[in-house]
Amino acid sequence: MLTPNVKAQTNDPREFQLLNTALNLFIRVGIEKVNLQHIIKSAAQSKSTFYRFFESKNDLMASLLLANEMELSDLLNTHSDPRKLIDAYIRFRLQSFDKYIVITEIERLLEEQGCQLERFLAWKRLRSVQVDMISRTLSSQKLDKRGGESPRYYYALIWALIHGTSHLSHNAFFHQLVEDRRGFTRFLSDATNGMFGNL
Repeated sequence: MLTPNVKAQTNDPREFQLLNTALNLFIRVGIEKVNLQHIIKSAAQSKSTFYRFFESKNDLMASLLLANEMELSDLLNTHSDPRKLIDAYIRFRLQSFDKYIVITEIERLLEEQGCQLERFLAWKRLRSVQVDMISRTLSSQKLDKRGGESPRYYYALIWALIHGTSHLSHNAFFHQLVEDRRGFTRFLSDATNGMFGNL
């Protein structure tokens, strides 16, 4: 079964095919066990086609990060209401636990390598813009009146809840507790908004 897709940065279906084939392989096999030949063959593309869009496997991984963040950015830009913004952010991140885990693992690997690829740097810039945007939206609700907390603490709290939930998804006990994943995502969004008071 295919995982949720990511958007290609061009309208070329070959780029889309390479990105989503790589994402699915990373989920099923593991990032470090998948090589370029595996991706190219599974996507039914040629090596020259791959290099038309990406410099390397790292560049493809950075493109996955950027495409995912661009999709989130498009979604967040449609919401100015804090509750809807938080809800949209949580639902997007938790739409696929496996996808989220792969995305964060790509981030870790590229950070550890000191990656300076333009797509990776563009992803960092876009993520920073989103953090600032969400923090400003929360700050506009004067959330810091309760004790001088930085609005970024609220962003960090949401991020920590999402990260923890995703990584617990492979734990059998988690599935005993959470039989309805969509219901739990809804609960997590409502509970998070509740912690922030009446936004």
